[in-house]
Amino acid sequence: MTFKCCVPGCNGNYKNGPRVGLFSFPKDKTLHSKWINAIGGPDFKPKKFSKVCQLHFAEEDLIRVSCQKDSITGQIYSVVLKHARRKEGSIPTLFPAKVDCAPRQLFDEATNTVDSILRAGKLSRDNQLKIKLLGRPTPVLNMEYTEEAEKQDTKRFSKDIYSHHYWICGCPFRNALFCFPCLLFFQTSVDSIWNTVGETDLINLQQSINNHKTSKNHLSACVYLSLLGRRRLYQLNPSEMQEIARHNQTVAQNRQLLSKIINWLKFRATFALETGTHNEKYIFKNDLFKDKIDYNSDLDNLLKSSKSTLFKGSSEDFQNEVLYCMKAVCEEEICTQISEAEFLAIECNETNNIGNECELVLTLRYIYRRKTVERFWCFFNVMDDTATLTSSIQAQLDHILKDNNDKLIAQSYKLSRIPSEQIADVEVKMLEKYPAAHVIHSYTNEMDLLLQSLPRRNGNFRMFFSKLFEFPRFFSKSKNVCDVVERICKAKLTRIPPKSWTCNKKLVHIVFANKEDLSLCLREISNECERVSIVRKAIALRKILNDPDFTFWLSYFDKLNPYIEVLLQHFQSKDTLNDDYKTNLINGSQCYVMYLGV
Repeated sequence: MTFKCCVPGCNGNYKNGPRVGLFSFPKDKTLHSKWINAIGGPDFKPKKFSKVCQLHFAEEDLIRVSCQKDSITGQIYSVVLKHARRKEGSIPTLFPAKVDCAPRQLFDEATNTVDSILRAGKLSRDNQLKIKLLGRPTPVLNMEYTEEAEKQDTKRFSKDIYSHHYWICGCPFRNALFCFPCLLFFQTSVDSIWNTVGETDLINLQQSINNHKTSKNHLSACVYLSLLGRRRLYQLNPSEMQEIARHNQTVAQNRQLLSKIINWLKFRATFALETGTHNEKYIFKNDLFKDKIDYNSDLDNLLKSSKSTLFKGSSEDFQNEVLYCMKAVCEEEICTQISEAEFLAIECNETNNIGNECELVLTLRYIYRRKTVERFWCFFNVMDDTATLTSSIQAQLDHILKDNNDKLIAQSYKLSRIPSEQIADVEVKMLEKYPAAHVIHSYTNEMDLLLQSLPRRNGNFRMFFSKLFEFPRFFSKSKNVCDVVERICKAKLTRIPPKSWTCNKKLVHIVFANKEDLSLCLREISNECERVSIVRKAIALRKILNDPDFTFWLSYFDKLNPYIEVLLQHFQSKDTLNDDYKTNLINGSQCYVMYLGV
């Protein structure tokens, strides 16, 4: 037998009311008479087993937490009671008829109707808690369906559906069934028939119920509804709150420390500087390492506050883990933006990374929220094999596009170390998998080809660059040669990126700035090396360094490099690359080359 609240106008524990705790009338005659006068006056006569629900008592008159003492340890634990208890001497004071002291909205039956919830839109937490206390509306609906066949079969609404499914509620105005948890929490964020227009199809009702009750949003809403209004245990334990506060403070300090380290890594990456090496052979002779110490000197206070004494120093694993976390977050954000974009274009360029290794860099371009976005994606090793290079690019695109191959509309390659025939094969293989990936060139491609072809038109230029390219071929093939360079030049030349050997501008500056060291290295190699071919090549390169014509052109191009940088900046501007401007540049450059040839 279920007891109900005896207060007039209250629907506590009724079929259309909330499930609440009940209190019996006190045995004390004085207190008993006070309860009767508070509820309905002298005319109110309760029965022997009459009850009053907890909604009529103020919050300060209820006990919701019980303190228990452990007899062994002596510690006191706080336990949340499943049903609230009333304090001794408490009197009910909240009633629907007394406006001055009663929260009328708590007993307003219209607030928990489906129609009022839909009109209210997004509900606040207080309103959600109020509607939960009032309970789900379970009215009788006028729903029926008659199947037209030889034997007519009529299906009608049955109120038993409310007892079989605790989450279903009804709306008599719309004559439809709704999901009570989804109405409270996902009315505006999730578009479903159970929280927008209601379910009216009696034929497929059971299938619709099975599909909805296993959905992720419905399960989340049921969890939120069960936790709504409950106090968390750590909120009642002061020591737990202090521990959480200390943990949050430690997390804030760690975030501040990591933010400074991340800013230092971004600074190094912006200026193409090394982040440091774990080989401490030359680390204290590097000025960059001293700058790193000066930059991180303000982190000492944070490091001193750390309680960990198990590890001191730097760790390659820690550094790589931070970098991997940063990379994972960036890749996730880029993939999210590309999934919302309509098209994607890629560009492969040859460059050198911070570790001075010649690699391919994959760049992504797309339009996100009406803005053109360019993102770096990854580095991967330069492969001479066409199939390997194609598979490397396609592996990255499979992770980005996720089988949406039609989204890739453009591909571009600018690789100086790979022959043009192999690049053409890569383009063809990419078109087989991505049919919309058109091959395009940069708007500066024509001017770049012009600059590359101009030196070939002058005999002195061709002879100078043919001699110049002998240096990287000689210093990059033999291990004995590299050992001599490392011993004499103190690792100056071994730290030069491989791509710098293939770039005319950088190669000129490298040979010009290290001319004396190169001459000394070549002399030591010719005296110490046992291989005749290496000795003969070292003697020939030393003669080239002492040649007056070679020295003149080497000095000339080294001084010309800053002006070439300015010219390239003009080439990269779209506004200046009109037809007249191109014609003047081509004619001027050809005349200048012919003048030098004379």
